Amino acid sequence: MILDALRQPASAISYAALTALREHSPAAFILESPDSDFNWQGFRAAGLCRCAPKPDVLEQAAYGWSVHADQDYRAVVAGFFDVTWEGQSFGLLQVQFETACGTTNRVWVTGESEAAARGFFAAVCRWSTAVREGVVYVFQEGYWNTDAELFRSIQSSRLDGLILPPGLKETVRDDAAAFFNAKNRYARFNVPWKRGLMLLGPPGNGKTHMIKALINELGKPPLYVKSLKARHGNEDSSLRTVFDKARETAPCILVMEDVDALIDNENRSFFLNELDGFRKNDGLLVIATTNHPERLDPAIVDRPSRFDRKYHFDLPAVAERAAYLRWWNRQLDEALRLTESGVAGVAAATDGFSFAYLKELVLSSMMAWVNSGEAPMDETMPAQLVGLREQMNSSRLAPAVVVTAQ
Repeated sequence: MILDALRQPASAISYAALTALREHSPAAFILESPDSDFNWQGFRAAGLCRCAPKPDVLEQAAYGWSVHADQDYRAVVAGFFDVTWEGQSFGLLQVQFETACGTTNRVWVTGESEAAARGFFAAVCRWSTAVREGVVYVFQEGYWNTDAELFRSIQSSRLDGLILPPGLKETVRDDAAAFFNAKNRYARFNVPWKRGLMLLGPPGNGKTHMIKALINELGKPPLYVKSLKARHGNEDSSLRTVFDKARETAPCILVMEDVDALIDNENRSFFLNELDGFRKNDGLLVIATTNHPERLDPAIVDRPSRFDRKYHFDLPAVAERAAYLRWWNRQLDEALRLTESGVAGVAAATDGFSFAYLKELVLSSMMAWVNSGEAPMDETMPAQLVGLREQMNSSRLAPAVVVTAQ
């Protein structure tokens, strides 16, 4: 059945498989789906149904390697299976084939009735699309997928490890927590229960750390938008998928980092309609970041019902730079630490440094000390500072490279 279907042109494979399946199961209802949300393999792996290859039908599977999990995984490419779910029996045929648009998976479910087949289909899709504890969902290439590495990064992020101007992180945290705790008050005064926070400022000053630590502390499901570009479909359809998922998951946190890169003149109108149109966004906290607020349309940043609060993550002042260096000092071996006077001297000399550049200064100083092992850190770090300052200045002064079509 599978081999005969795959001998057909790509445009005829689906119909050929359906025809063969009808001949195999003339009395069954046949449900066909290309939907990636029908993750029957994950459903089976979770122990929610039993699935075994039909006798004398070869199952084709491919193995891959997960770097983050440090183990292999197995994915079915093609096969015909007997499935048992909630006391009901089904047939399941999967075929994978290449088209001009890339690899396509097509699945058919046969059941005793339409209600039975659709019930199984719905159960798998609900399980596949549910936001579960212990994962973070990332939108990229037109689809939502889980990201274990990002989840581990979120789990290790703490507000007490974030150095910011006095009161900033507490204000952001209290603002977000108050929103989720105020559902009844919003309803009482007939105010839409939605909120938007915008974190602004140059790169490397804690915006991403703030979001991760906030997600970790609040315990609300996180949805992260990495890119709106997709091989199939346009960015409007991606935005629709993003906000549909957020509405299904709410109350939740929808993160749009570098929103100035995500939203442009082509998709801005659709984005604004999803954010603040006729559809309800109850329980949806949208947190956006930007390194370049001047690139954003005023309709995004200046209308209160879209991003109600704006928090500025500016370059750290001398007090924050000193606090950051002391925080690093506590993590290091005693031989690698600055003295208190060394901390004060480096903090005073690093005006214009972001937290990211301060981190680079600490790490490069550690490497220099390990390679030499002689001079104390109070001498090593100021020497590294000179080179890093030159690097910063040269990168700021470097002319932009403009590529023109020939």
